[in-house]
This record gives sequence, C-alpha cells and structure tokens, in this order.
Amino acid sequence: HTCVLYHSRNANKMIVFSGWNHFPFHAFSDMHEFDIQTQEWNEIFYANDLVPEKRLATAACMKNDQVMIIFGGKECFGERRFNDIHEFDFVHRIW
Repeated sequence: HTCVLYHSRNANKMIVFSGWNHFPFHAFSDMHEFDIQTQEWNEIFYANDLVPEKRLATAACMKNDQVMIIFGGKECFGERRFNDIHEFDFVHRIW
C-alpha cells in the first residue's frame, strides 16, 4: 500500500492506493479514503478506465492538494518492476 493526505474544503482524508494480500497472494489497484474527522472508510470509484496496473511497493505524493502522483512499484509475481508515473485527480476522479 501507499498513502497520502488529501485536504479539501470539507474534509481531511488519508488516501490508500494499491497493495497486496498474503493469502492468496494478490495485488490491487483500488483506492480507499479514510475521513479523519468522521473515522469512516470509503472506496474511491474511478471516473475512467485508465487505472495503473495492479502493483505493490509504490511511492506517492500530492501535488497542489488536488492530484496524487504515484511512481513505480512491482508486480505481485515475478521480478518485473514498474518505472512509470501516474496522476490521479481527486476533483474529477480520473487517472
């Protein structure tokens, strides 16, 4: 998993992207938000289909409190390592 803090006018949230399970060993490309004030989790649904491949060990940062940038990671199985960059716009919910 990787996470960032997202600050909007209405809330402060921790955003968690991707990750993996131990059993069965499986990687993800989903995203969830934790509202720090209400202490509630919600899944973030994407408005487009340009989702990065499933991965683990990804780095992330925020840009202008609106865009999350992710870099790299690796496949769940095998030795393939990603050397790519993706941006997620929280306002429009698109990659």
